[in-house]
Amino acid sequence: MKTMKPEADFKAAWMAMSEEDRTSMSCSDEGNAKEHNDFCAMTKKLGGAN
Repeated sequence: MKTMKPEADFKAAWMAMSEEDRTSMSCSDEGNAKEHNDFCAMTKKLGGAN
């Protein structure tokens, strides 16, 4: 996916995931965080980035 969903849709999908799945999507790696900046910013906003 190249285009971010609206915040409400992203939040609904993020909250529907298990804690284990959310944790596995790491933005702690600088390369990942830079490449997926919008995604990582949204997960941080939702308190789920690691």
